Amino acid sequence: METLQKFITKLAHRVNETLNTISSKEPDVIPKATRSVALLTAAITELKEFIHHYKFQSTQEEIHFFKMTKPELVSKLFYFDSMFNLKLDEPFASKDIIIAYYQQEMSKLKDTITANQDFYRYYNSGQTHRDIEYFTRQGNDHRYFDIDQRFSTRYDTTLAVILANHKIKVYIETLIDQLILGDTTKPSPLSWTGSKADFVEIIYALHSAAPLNNNVGTSDIRVIASLLEKAFNFRVGNLYRHYQDIRMRKINPTSFLDPMREKLQRRLEESE
Repeated sequence: METLQKFITKLAHRVNETLNTISSKEPDVIPKATRSVALLTAAITELKEFIHHYKFQSTQEEIHFFKMTKPELVSKLFYFDSMFNLKLDEPFASKDIIIAYYQQEMSKLKDTITANQDFYRYYNSGQTHRDIEYFTRQGNDHRYFDIDQRFSTRYDTTLAVILANHKIKVYIETLIDQLILGDTTKPSPLSWTGSKADFVEIIYALHSAAPLNNNVGTSDIRVIASLLEKAFNFRVGNLYRHYQDIRMRKINPTSFLDPMREKLQRRLEESE
């Protein structure tokens, strides 16, 4: 029988190649999501059939499968399924109503985290002492009779949902940004080549000084961040985390803005 690693490598390669092909040929969300869901459903069925006839060589191999391999694949299915449903349920209404719809959908993503806070904290902190309970079939809670006990553990599906929700969050944020700022297809000729920390300093400086729109409408710092990201072909990622990193600096938190001010001052003096 083929080894688990060889089977998974071949399956993942085939799935990823086909997903890339679908993405390039289907610009519209609903047909792209529909084809992707069909592909991933077939792949998961194929993987399930293999696992039904496979004997794990060790507990660690079983843990790795149910903690890494299966959740990653299933999360892609959940992601494209959510993408399909989000677009299908999008209201045929004004831009403001559509934005409110997506903001409400964003808030729903927190429910999964809230309902599984202990597990979420366990997984994110890199702990392993409960892996046998969470990611082996001997740790199954057999009260649930509607799942395939040979292909499921106590938390592998929950983990897949959490992984999918992170991707969905980014997707929804992009949709909201496009609605607020407009979907500009022409790329900016400028590219940011500095650090993310420097980029974040500029974002927060603009937000703090509030020189935009007569100090009105700039309360959402993500609007400023998204506009600058588009202007400089740069993705800052988790804005608030980088801001916290800046706040934790013991010496000179504004290490980018201060030298910038000094260079401008020097230039003005030299031009006199």
